[in-house]
Amino acid sequence: MESNESRKAVFPDSSRTKNLATSVLPSNKILSNLRKGTVLPRFHTVPSDNFCEALYHHSLGQDDLALMFLAEVVRNASKIIEMNTFDVLTIRNLKELQSRARLVCDSIMKGNEVLNLSTSIAYISSKKNDLIFLPLVYDVDELDFSPILNEDQFRDPENEKYEIFLPKQKDLLKGWCRPFESSQKASSMGCHGSDTLYQEALSNCSFVASLCSIMAYNLRMNNSRIYPKLYPQDRNGMPTISVSGKYICNFFFNGVNRKVIIDDHLPVSNISNHSLHIKSASNPELLWPALLEKAYMKVMGGYDFKGSYAACDTFSLLGWIPEIILMNEYFQKDRSNTREKLWSRLLSSWKYGDVLLCLGTGKFLSSIGLDMGLIPEHDYAIIDLREEVLQDGTKRCSMLLQNPWNSSKLSSEVDINLENHTYSSNKGIGKFWTSFESVCFEFQSLYLNWNPSLFVHYEVTHFLWGNAQQVLKHNMIYQNPQYTVSNKGNKEMTVWLLLCRHSPISKTHGTSYMTIHLYNSNGSKIYTPDEKPILNRGTSMNTPYYLLPFTLPGKSSYTALVSVSDFDESNSQNKDSNTLRFSLLTYATSKNIRVEKSKHELQYKAFISGEWNSFTAGGSWSTASYSSNPQFQLTLLEPTSDLRIYLSSECDSAVSIQLFYTPKGTIFNFDNKLVIGASNNYKQHNAFIKKAGGAPLQPGKYTIIPSTFDVGVCGNFKLMCFADRPIFVAALPGIMAGLFLRHITKSWNNNKVIRIPFYLERNSRLVLHVTTYLSNDKKPDSNCGLLIRLSLFSPEDELVGVSNGGSYSDTSHGLFLDADIQLRKPILNCRNFYIILVERLIPGNEEIRVTIGSEVPVKFDV
Repeated sequence: MESNESRKAVFPDSSRTKNLATSVLPSNKILSNLRKGTVLPRFHTVPSDNFCEALYHHSLGQDDLALMFLAEVVRNASKIIEMNTFDVLTIRNLKELQSRARLVCDSIMKGNEVLNLSTSIAYISSKKNDLIFLPLVYDVDELDFSPILNEDQFRDPENEKYEIFLPKQKDLLKGWCRPFESSQKASSMGCHGSDTLYQEALSNCSFVASLCSIMAYNLRMNNSRIYPKLYPQDRNGMPTISVSGKYICNFFFNGVNRKVIIDDHLPVSNISNHSLHIKSASNPELLWPALLEKAYMKVMGGYDFKGSYAACDTFSLLGWIPEIILMNEYFQKDRSNTREKLWSRLLSSWKYGDVLLCLGTGKFLSSIGLDMGLIPEHDYAIIDLREEVLQDGTKRCSMLLQNPWNSSKLSSEVDINLENHTYSSNKGIGKFWTSFESVCFEFQSLYLNWNPSLFVHYEVTHFLWGNAQQVLKHNMIYQNPQYTVSNKGNKEMTVWLLLCRHSPISKTHGTSYMTIHLYNSNGSKIYTPDEKPILNRGTSMNTPYYLLPFTLPGKSSYTALVSVSDFDESNSQNKDSNTLRFSLLTYATSKNIRVEKSKHELQYKAFISGEWNSFTAGGSWSTASYSSNPQFQLTLLEPTSDLRIYLSSECDSAVSIQLFYTPKGTIFNFDNKLVIGASNNYKQHNAFIKKAGGAPLQPGKYTIIPSTFDVGVCGNFKLMCFADRPIFVAALPGIMAGLFLRHITKSWNNNKVIRIPFYLERNSRLVLHVTTYLSNDKKPDSNCGLLIRLSLFSPEDELVGVSNGGSYSDTSHGLFLDADIQLRKPILNCRNFYIILVERLIPGNEEIRVTIGSEVPVKFDV
């Protein structure tokens, strides 16, 4: 699992500090720069651990603490070097660490950032279940177990934080003892008995099933054994007894390999022959599985851990790539996914030793699973596959399963009859044969872990999703994390993207689902769900990991879009925000791969925000109040061949956008002839216009109108415009913005003309808007087909203005008239009445509403 890339992911960014002078700042000078009253923390005995914790505090912005730990690195390393008891390589590494600590210290004191964002996220995610697990940057070596630096009898000071049991388990707890205190026999750290591991009182079936599958692999693949990393070790990688009782595990979680330190005190049951930790049925003194279990329970927050998914546990233990197949969805989602193809894939990989397998049951909807002796919501290890050709030419595909739970409730011998063939089952230890067809029917999940050496390229990037809850609520996918995956070579390659969600700081059981969608977008950023062809719509899963495998053709780029659903704020890593942290691990069969954050394919962009409020929520194009929607002016300076306009909304109504050609600016009379682009239908939260191909859009002014489907729906929105030439976007004032408004409702009373006299006391700009209502419904009517004309006459009966050039027009969006009134000197004691004249072709009984906007109040004759 480890590689140069993964190690670089947790080291400070040397490019940020290479120009700094190598400081020789002594530790006491560092401490003198700290704020007064600062309490010294508990330091580690190993200098490299202090260095990593310094980076952890720096990533959180706690530079005072970071400086303390850096000072301790310099002091402690000097003390060890002066002892002159360690080999030359260890002394050299300590001196290099001192230099690095001084360099980082100098950089922090100058106010510089030592870590890039991705690396900072890896350090920030060191806290899990209220315990700190630092990235394993430096190899575990003799300093970690040296009797000079460590206590004779090591006791983990954090024990009380994770020595937690469920109530029924706690009733069985007698106490905690070192192995030699609870047994007359010497502890064993070898392989003998590793094939009969079982759980008893604990509920960690996923962890035990994972270990069973790993140990079965070692028995089967004798020449290429794999072991979880537990220290101290011998030259063959097998764990050995620690005299002091201190042990270190290397687990992969929250994006990197992390260091987990424990002691060898194990829980002892008050009932003989009953265990509160993992045991071997054939070698009860086998110790290392129980130590590994204790370290994993520490990571998971305690012995009350209720299990997870075997694939996730195996990934943490070994770094083998997890894949989770949900049986029903797998066969239903793609008709090409057949049992035969899945079996062939499993068997061929099994023979080469490239895969580890486990199974998980769900809640049984029938008694068949129970009748077969299966346990609901329980994990099993697959320890062997067998394919036999029967006399009639058909194939019998079988799996040897191991049940990790040893319970007196299960009979020791159970016979299962499948396809007229009897398989002997011994479920006391938990090994039994079953058909693959039965597995597909009775089990909910198939857990696979793939050998990472199948790939020649591996890289990891860590990222934040800072406003996840808001983005998910309103489906603003342009703010979803997106990465462009490119193949720079000519030949196709296999790419696997593994999305890892970082665990929360406090113990909680997450319920949010996550997935990755793959778009054929030439690597450009996705702004709306239907903007680009989707190659793979990922299945949402409430697991810590999601795997997306795909084939990437030569000289091509895809966009991988991260999506999370059913987000629960209690699952965010920081209760004060809804920030989520992730890692994206990339595996590829070629080194010609490049992964980077996605960008829009067009060079020029302009963003602007707006809102629909009680005055501007005019509704859809089919309503008479459409004209009150916000308007934005789009200015093109050059002929533009490619223009994209995106609308993202927070409101609960479906939305759309229209683009008008408006050389004079604000639109008054809405004519379909002016529309040069519109989003297809009204859709929740997102809308999209693309003008590409054909004749370029000419330089000039255009108007964008975003609208909701329903009238009166308020909310914020954002317009994002992209083009291949420079563009500018600005908000236009409302048609009647800044004017005094008066509303008058009149009935036609079976007439063809309505006159409304009014007068002004000084010069003013005047804007008139007329809409039609049905008499029995006070809502604007957009389908009556009424043709009207709106005119304004002066007191001298001169025409001041007329709508639509004097033609009769329909009132789908009302009629507008914009005029400037210049008052003449009034006759003494006389009012200069202007006349609003509304005409129709045939008499009727509908009502009209006239809105008058003016710079000074309009008055009517009483």
